[in-house]
Amino acid sequence: MALGAATALFALVTLSACSSTDEPSATTEQKQSADANAPQSASADRREQFLPLLRKYHDQLTWPPGRDVTPDEMWQGIAPNSGQVVLDDTAAQGEVGFRNLCAWALTAIDTVKAAKDTADVRKGLLQSQKLMPGGEAFSQAMADELVLDNIEKTQQFVAANKCDDSS
Repeated sequence: MALGAATALFALVTLSACSSTDEPSATTEQKQSADANAPQSASADRREQFLPLLRKYHDQLTWPPGRDVTPDEMWQGIAPNSGQVVLDDTAAQGEVGFRNLCAWALTAIDTVKAAKDTADVRKGLLQSQKLMPGGEAFSQAMADELVLDNIEKTQQFVAANKCDDSS
């Protein structure tokens, strides 16, 4: 990547040196500074570093039909703040676990409202625990209440965490 940027920079410097206008051309230092400060390149680098971690955890979980949030979709939500947060293994695990729990919580609500069997949804809620250290109580409570076709705690979780179909 750095080689490509250096080649592009060299081409720009060469072209500007051949320019027939009398306008002052940008110096090599100015162009390097502009490249170094370009937000899209920093974001692209962080994306390429973080996506494999998101994929690793995403693939460890089962997702409800129609609510699979892909690693690329997760990145779209993370990208605007990527320069302000630590993007490491723990962050990837937490992001994927949270998105999975939200997806299963929304599915639980829909399943109970449709008066359908909740066994698979209970399994989905419980499997999300493996990526949510400390979140076991939430997923267990939601799974337990599904046995009685109750979704009160699940609705509270969804509202408090702003889970929706775009999360």
